[in-house]
Amino acid sequence: MNSDQRMESAALRDNIKRLETSMWKLVVGFIVFAAVSLFVIMKAGDKVDMSGEKHGADAISAPAETK
Repeated sequence: MNSDQRMESAALRDNIKRLETSMWKLVVGFIVFAAVSLFVIMKAGDKVDMSGEKHGADAISAPAETK
């Protein structure tokens, strides 16, 4: 093995190590995001309206008061 090959293999090992450290951060971040999302959904219960933007008659949440 000449010096160029040794330098390339050392650089490859460094890149793999850097990738491994960034991958665990991504995994931990995803797990934290999922846990927070589930916590919020469980706390809100059936009060969350996931049907999207309302238009027309569906948009009225309470009848208007008449004077």
